[in-house]
Amino acid sequence: MHPRRGKCFKMMGMKRLLPFLLIPLALGGLLSSCRKEEKAAPAKLLYGQLYQEEGDPHSHFVQSIRAFGDERRITHLTPYSTIKGLAEKKESFVLGVVPSFGCLCWSSFRDGCLLPYMQKHNLRVYLIEQSDLFASGNASFGLQQTIDPTLAIFSEGSLLAQQEAVSGEAFHDSPSAFASWMDEKIASFPKMLYVDDGQLDALYAGAQDFTIYYARSSCSDCAYFQTNFLNDYLKDRKGLENAYLIDCDQEGIRYRNGVEDLDQWQSYKDSHGLSEAPDNPAGYGTGYVPSLFHIAPKDGKKVGAVIQAADVVFNDQYEKGSDGYKISRSYFSEDRLESPALSYLKEGKAETKVLEGLRLGQYDGEFEEKEPAIYSWVQKKVAPFHFSIAKAFLDSF
Repeated sequence: MHPRRGKCFKMMGMKRLLPFLLIPLALGGLLSSCRKEEKAAPAKLLYGQLYQEEGDPHSHFVQSIRAFGDERRITHLTPYSTIKGLAEKKESFVLGVVPSFGCLCWSSFRDGCLLPYMQKHNLRVYLIEQSDLFASGNASFGLQQTIDPTLAIFSEGSLLAQQEAVSGEAFHDSPSAFASWMDEKIASFPKMLYVDDGQLDALYAGAQDFTIYYARSSCSDCAYFQTNFLNDYLKDRKGLENAYLIDCDQEGIRYRNGVEDLDQWQSYKDSHGLSEAPDNPAGYGTGYVPSLFHIAPKDGKKVGAVIQAADVVFNDQYEKGSDGYKISRSYFSEDRLESPALSYLKEGKAETKVLEGLRLGQYDGEFEEKEPAIYSWVQKKVAPFHFSIAKAFLDSF
């Protein structure tokens, strides 16, 4: 056993294991320094997180709104369901697994190696407590339980590598050794960075043009768009710069004190140009996600002419007639095609530029003809058109 490990156990309030227990546990792989390699391609990290130096060290990791008893609050602890969802959607991501946040081995590794690397590459890292990950009934995704904190890299939903951060070893103590290990496992770094509301305000107040994708983690349209189009687009896209994403399912936007507040959410959509208004023709109805804007900042404004290009994915209305279904209302109408915010589309290569009035034919789905089966069928029918428009939007920058 490494000489420090018993000490770490003591700091975590755990008794050192008896010698006669160590052999079977080691044979089970529980105490080994994990270098588990799966047959997965090196990770192409599509989504990162714009780093900000201030704040508690854990504020740099992915934040979640979680229930703790009767209280809901923001935490850096990622729920198991989120990790399960990332794996099922075949996302590439970085995960930290920590046996105890009170262990000094975690804080020294975090501050000395992990955070500097996150800052350099705007890396987005999820954190989960080992007890949550290995709770009864949970799949562990190939991860091994360890004494010390470990870092895992997933490539397209599969475990690529897991490494235990042991005090006294290079991965834990040497920023250069840590960076070398990470660089070997990562094929490309993020092309679209998550921002919080304060960071987005700073972008609007700045002087650099940028693209912002408004989304919600609980939005099924957003999940469909990212899984079936955006992920693949980002993998292949070269030269995409100043592209950001904001998850609106967060405190101060769609949530107040951990509880959904639809009035606050509507005010946010109004103030950020998502909803349509006389001074904001680039918006759509009451405002919807997924939406993408290309912004040319001016005086911190968020509506009007600063929105140089806009794309609202899905959120069409449809109706049934004698000859089947058609799109009765869409962001992409004949009138709106003439607006400056859609010049990329009018002048672009997308074959179908107007979706309003598009005929979809008779329902031929496998389920009874009622919601939500009809919406799912319509979504699949119109997806190729929306994805073609989204490509035209992103290709123009």
